[in-house]
This record gives sequence, C-alpha cells and structure tokens, in this order.
Amino acid sequence: MNDTTRPALLYLVHRIPYPPNKGDKIRSFNLLKHLAGRYRIHLGAFVDDPHDWRYREDVARLCESTCLLPLRPPLAKLASLRVCHGPWPWDSWPRAWAPWCSSTGPVCRSW
Repeated sequence: MNDTTRPALLYLVHRIPYPPNKGDKIRSFNLLKHLAGRYRIHLGAFVDDPHDWRYREDVARLCESTCLLPLRPPLAKLASLRVCHGPWPWDSWPRAWAPWCSSTGPVCRSW
C-alpha cells in the first residue's frame, strides 16, 4: 500500500496482530484496520509463535512497510531478568528495529 496523500504512522505492537484470535491480537488488528484507512502504516511487531509467520502477507496488505522480528518466549523471559540487575531493558527493542526504522524515512526520525 503506497499512498503519499495520507500521513505516515509508526505502529508498534508486542505481537503480530494476525490472526485476530486472542484478546491482544483482536485489539491490535482492529486498531490496525482502523488506522490503515487513515494512515500509511509502518508496523513493527514480534512473532512469538512460529506458526504466525504464515500470516505476514495478510498483515503486509494493510501496511506500507512491516518489520516482524522473531521472539522466543523462554529466552525473552530470561532476558527480561535484566531489569533486576541492570539498565532498563527497553533500550534493546529500538536497537532491534533500528535498521528498518531508518529505512522508513521521517516517520521514525521524529520518533
């Protein structure tokens, strides 16, 4: 989807919003559908279920660009323990999306 008349929007969600079969995915998907009618969506999300990779094209149809990163729940839980013994762990996800964000242009530069 490429329509330069609509403003661009960076939409970051913690899990791929498709298929909308669970509470958080239903909410994220409905919001994505709503926003896609008004904005050029640049979606960043984690994929924590290997079976969800087959839905990347379904999500991509609603977005101008997507960045889907694998997330292994057991390793993510282990990595989250850093919050107890070090700097705030949220600084790691911007680094993971940095190459994609830099390619989306001014959408991420203001972020």
